[in-house]
Amino acid sequence: MQIGNFCKRYNNALANYFWAIANAVSVDAYEKEMNNLEQYNAGAAQYLQSIDSKLWVTAFYPGLYYGYKTSNVVESTNKVFCKDRELPILDLLNKI
Repeated sequence: MQIGNFCKRYNNALANYFWAIANAVSVDAYEKEMNNLEQYNAGAAQYLQSIDSKLWVTAFYPGLYYGYKTSNVVESTNKVFCKDRELPILDLLNKI
């Protein structure tokens, strides 16, 4: 899930609520933050609850993070090579 999609659907004021929920490290913390969002914007809370929490909430993610909160190696690689990936293929391979 991308925070941009959530904020476009609702508004940027909800970004802090989203990150508090996403970074919750326990079920109790998740429920507390979700209740805070529900009091502020019930529709936004319902939208987030409709998405499998294992995909975006730290407390429910079954895998290991290894210091990074991403389950997609491609995202990490794209960030590292964001400028280099525009290079011709041989130059890109040399850069790597």
